[in-house]
Amino acid sequence: MDKGTVTIADGMIYCLTEDRGTVVLAEASSKGWKEISRFVLAPQFERRALKGKLWTPPAIANGQLYLRDQELLLCFDLAAR
Repeated sequence: MDKGTVTIADGMIYCLTEDRGTVVLAEASSKGWKEISRFVLAPQFERRALKGKLWTPPAIANGQLYLRDQELLLCFDLAAR
């Protein structure tokens, strides 16, 4: 099982694994795990490709999902989900 960070917002769970850069979106529900989508961030820098980690939790603001990979900030439009 991978380790990583989690953010919960607007009834959704946003997970980011520290080693592989896997991003998972799931419903926050007492009925159990319901995965909505998943993708992997391709390494943007040699540091992560070799030994770097993704430790910054996902951030959500104004319908945008922000993910940090070393010196790079990525933004995804959540309305497109």
